[in-house]
Amino acid sequence: MSNRTEPRETTEGSRLRRTGEWLATSRTTGIAAAVFCALLAVVVAVAVFIAVTRDDDSAGSGAPTATQPPATAPAKPDSGTAFGVPSADLFGRVIANPVNPRGQALPQSSADRPSFKEGDPVPAPEGLMWQQVGPFILPFSTSDGPTRVDGPLATGFARTPQGAALAAWQISMRTVIDQESLDAVFDNQIEPSTRGNKASWAPKKWIDWSQLPPQYIPAAFKISGWSADNSFAVVEVAARDKTPGSWFTTRFEVVWQDGDWKIRRPSTQLPPQTITSLTGWTQW
Repeated sequence: MSNRTEPRETTEGSRLRRTGEWLATSRTTGIAAAVFCALLAVVVAVAVFIAVTRDDDSAGSGAPTATQPPATAPAKPDSGTAFGVPSADLFGRVIANPVNPRGQALPQSSADRPSFKEGDPVPAPEGLMWQQVGPFILPFSTSDGPTRVDGPLATGFARTPQGAALAAWQISMRTVIDQESLDAVFDNQIEPSTRGNKASWAPKKWIDWSQLPPQYIPAAFKISGWSADNSFAVVEVAARDKTPGSWFTTRFEVVWQDGDWKIRRPSTQLPPQTITSLTGWTQW
């Protein structure tokens, strides 16, 4: 067995690109599928999902007792024009195809929920819709945002654990769609004190996502940390592994700043974990 050490990637974008290419050629249940949702395993702020194998034959406590819906709610979209014909992921879950390639915000309403209790799974966002946005499938809810899609950005997430989870996934995935998305997210949705140089977020070469197979929806999330002032959250997300009955998990950190959630480089960089049960997790 060779002990040769592979050269370390110099940028987050390069590591993300390498991971994305591996995920795009992995096989699940014998079918080639792009498991981009495992890019969860890339905490875009710094932590990157390390692929453990590759097929040789493949190319505080204290949260509000009720959710606080975003301050503004969009007008109800015309279902006849806002979305095209839906599709499905590898596991049969419905994917909405918005006419706007950046996504379609949904009308919002409040939801009564119990206070956050550490260790207990939180309720899922209400009215959850998974939409195809570029190469990714991103979550939109009717209870916790986003309330607005403005160019490459999705904004207006609720100051709730559910809003934090939605923001973590939405923002991080949008950084790797294209250069326009990265520029917008870097300037507006990455916490400034930890974001560093934009070049460290960009891949050496952007992937032509259209040439890669479809992806599937991530399985679950967990709020493993929540500050007493509702301004910081640690979000973990689980995506199906190639091995049946197991999931990859990764961690995000988000902070409430300027009236919305922003992602930040994690305080502690942890490698992705593998779990064999979703007990204690909130399934999307």
